[in-house]
Amino acid sequence: MPKIKRQDIVPVSRSSLAQIAYNELRESIITNTVHAGDILSEQVIAQQLHTSRTPVHEALALLEQDGLVQIRRGIGALVTPITFEDIEYIQEARILLEPKAVRYALTHITREDIDELRGMLHRLQARLSNGEKISPQEFFKADFDFHNLVIARCENPYIKRFLYTINSSVRRLQVLSFNRQYSLDSFIAQHLDLLDVIETKNPDAVEAAFKAHLDLSYDNIKR
Repeated sequence: MPKIKRQDIVPVSRSSLAQIAYNELRESIITNTVHAGDILSEQVIAQQLHTSRTPVHEALALLEQDGLVQIRRGIGALVTPITFEDIEYIQEARILLEPKAVRYALTHITREDIDELRGMLHRLQARLSNGEKISPQEFFKADFDFHNLVIARCENPYIKRFLYTINSSVRRLQVLSFNRQYSLDSFIAQHLDLLDVIETKNPDAVEAAFKAHLDLSYDNIKR
């Protein structure tokens, strides 16, 4: 289990410590630093944070809600494995709901949003053109930031809430199934194309474009 360091100089509330533990552990599980089948100990984490076990207990309960751990009384928190069936269910849910979310988000996506996302993609493109290597972690973050901003503008709170619920599993799946042969140039081109479609403000075209994009993403995962 990765060592969690408490960086704070001033006293930290219990709720803040629970959030720190949650964020650190969630990121460690998503990035596969902590592996499926590992046992997370409340006592060990509490010692690393120099805190009581209560905020750690709260953090692990949140991770269980995310589907990332299973609490085993008297043992600890088991990091949940992802099965092939899980992969199919996660992707099926995402393909069904995210295109609808973008449709509902269309009137709320601003020029500033589009410029922000296009700027992020162009900066990655410039670094590639200069011969710089982009790490898988940066790739995952760029993809997450793109889709998360679009989902954040969705006016349907139920679709938005469900997509946020499976966000951790989607990101974890990306890391576990990352194909190192995947072209970052292709990734950038696809997302720039999605922005072009968003700019048309055509709901049917946007929904179809995002579904095609997610179908292609699923094909890459299955390779």
